Amino acid sequence: MRIASVVLTAYLTIFGACASYAAVPSENLGLDSAPVVAPQWRAGSTWEYSDGYGLRVASATDSMTVFQRLDAPDQWFSMRGFLRQDAASATTKRQTIYRTVPPAAGDGLAAGTPLTFQREYLSNNRLIVHASSWTVEGRQRITVPAGTFDCWVIVWRARSLKSNWTGFERWWYSPEVQQYVRLEYKYGAGATASRVLMRYHLEELREMSPAGVAPTAAKSENSTEHNQDVVPEAPAASAMRLIATRTATPVRPLPVPLTEMAITEPAPENPPIQVATALADQPAAIPVPKPKIIASTQTAKAKRRRTNKGH
Repeated sequence: MRIASVVLTAYLTIFGACASYAAVPSENLGLDSAPVVAPQWRAGSTWEYSDGYGLRVASATDSMTVFQRLDAPDQWFSMRGFLRQDAASATTKRQTIYRTVPPAAGDGLAAGTPLTFQREYLSNNRLIVHASSWTVEGRQRITVPAGTFDCWVIVWRARSLKSNWTGFERWWYSPEVQQYVRLEYKYGAGATASRVLMRYHLEELREMSPAGVAPTAAKSENSTEHNQDVVPEAPAASAMRLIATRTATPVRPLPVPLTEMAITEPAPENPPIQVATALADQPAAIPVPKPKIIASTQTAKAKRRRTNKGH
């Protein structure tokens, strides 16, 4: 009986220890069934890494995104979701010609369901066949010089079906950044290496502004900036009233009141003699012209006759 009791106690002790260990939280944020959705990249977005490696989105459509190397502008590669299509480096040109999954298979990755496929591509016109896979390992929050991000840990593995070549990439992929913030990789006989994100810029989607309303600046008072991202907020009610006022029927302005203007006439050559003006409380005196005395010739002659008669 004592032996059974000792065994049971030891079992419970071991089980309790295991349960306690399982309850210890770790950095891993856990898996769920939500898919890891590939981002909708926009032309102009950039990412710069610790080893000098840099990327810029040269062009983007619904079915293809072309990335250009910032550190080597003559090198580029294209992707559809998480699946790489074509590429050009300093010495090699690669063109995908066949894949055993549809083109949209890389638009999202599901946790617990690896995406496996066979890829055939031409490398400088030489056929290469790889067995490849993408796997979602978990979620993790990490801190790099560009900031702290919640990431999906996804792994790409490939092996050649014609040689002993193998390769792998482990991404700490951040949906917020739309790219990996840390990468561990190894290709063939090369050494394992890594890089982390130093800085990035996401190009924003520009929408057409309403007719009659001037476009707003990219970073306005109604925008909230998170690192390099600008998240537009809902317009305020005053802004909505402003738009309504601008689009309403215009009000005609009131006519400008007429004002008297001083008109200056040219001075005459012989200006008239000015007459003094009477005071306002007294009537103006009208000057009476003095009568002119005109000597009559007849009167002078009559005087001469009377004078002659008297002599």
